[in-house]
Amino acid sequence: GDLQKLMAAPEPTPFESARALYDEGSYADAVDLLANQPSDDAGMMMLRARAHANEGKLADALVWCDRAVAAAHLDPAGHFLRANVLHEQGDMKEAARAYQRALNLDPEFALAHFALGNLSSESGKRGDAQKHFRHALRVLRGHGKEQVLPESEGVTAGRLAEIISTLLETEAARE
Repeated sequence: GDLQKLMAAPEPTPFESARALYDEGSYADAVDLLANQPSDDAGMMMLRARAHANEGKLADALVWCDRAVAAAHLDPAGHFLRANVLHEQGDMKEAARAYQRALNLDPEFALAHFALGNLSSESGKRGDAQKHFRHALRVLRGHGKEQVLPESEGVTAGRLAEIISTLLETEAARE
């Protein structure tokens, strides 16, 4: 019965254990657990990059982003994470390129449109910012309001749409 099923539950893989540590905010422990693992898996590299980024170790995060992108260059998530780290480091030009790469691979990547909008806004390119925000809203309309967006750490489509609408209203009020 059920007891046998429980007894037979497989041990979590190191990746699953590291993911659980990451999810509870134990980034350093997640990194330590992954440090002894073979790192040819792009998912594992991304998790290491995210954990380093959340610890504020941006140089280490960028190294793992670069490795993840090299291992899975057609995965927009790797380019997006790399762009976020570059943005955080203040390398706006390279961040914009990486966000654009993510969008070339997935034109419906709402978070990448949103991030590119923020980057444009910070760079004083208000027209570009509005264009990216509007595009993100168009994409978000295709999602359920409660749908958690990929790569968002739990943000729903509805919440991001609210944030973007507020930003667009603020921009419009400035004009």
